[in-house]
Amino acid sequence: STSVTADNLVLTTAGMNPFGFALTFMGTAPFPGVAAQNGTLCAGGTNYRFPPFPTGVGTGALGPGIVAQSFVFNPPPGRILSGSTWAFQTWYRDVGGPCGAASNFSNALSVTFTP
Repeated sequence: STSVTADNLVLTTAGMNPFGFALTFMGTAPFPGVAAQNGTLCAGGTNYRFPPFPTGVGTGALGPGIVAQSFVFNPPPGRILSGSTWAFQTWYRDVGGPCGAASNFSNALSVTFTP
């Protein structure tokens, strides 16, 4: 859910290269997108990142506990509060991707948090 009290949101990214690492980040605003690496960067404004996680066989997740992690890893402007809206996106290794770059981005997701 998007509840900061429950803090049970899980963001799952699929289709990544297996046995690598990825990191999910959040931006203060979504934007139409800018070509970057092998994909499109869509989380804009000021960005804050979460610790890297393994991609397993091509699928990885951040959460539950995203709200708590935002308080541990980010300065006050990067903390998730009720009523705040964040654009989330995952950046992952993509060696051999279509544009010849070594990384790619997932689709972005905009989330407005509730009490």
